[in-house]
Amino acid sequence: MVCVWFAFWAIRRKYEIDEKLDRKARIFRWTVVILGFAAAQLRGPEFAWVRVLSALSALAFLCWPNLARRLTGYGRQSDANSDFPLTPRGGAKWN
Repeated sequence: MVCVWFAFWAIRRKYEIDEKLDRKARIFRWTVVILGFAAAQLRGPEFAWVRVLSALSALAFLCWPNLARRLTGYGRQSDANSDFPLTPRGGAKWN
C-alpha cells in the first residue's frame, strides 16, 4: 500500500495538482481511510466483497485527497468569493 501511495504522492507533488482541504474534508478523508483499512481486516469468506470494496475506498481517499474535497463540496455554494470553489484551477468547468 505504501508503494502505491508514494507513487501517487510523487505525481501529485510534481504537478502540484492537490488543492487545500478544509477541516471538514480532512476529517472525512481520514475517517474513510481509517475505517476502510479497518474493515479490510474483517475475517471470513462472507466478508470478501466488504474487504475488497473497503480497501479500494480507503486507497482511493489515501492516494487522491481531492476526492474528499469533491465529495464534501457538493453541498457548498460555488461563487467567486469562495475559498473552495467547485471548479478546478483556471476556471475550467468539470464535465
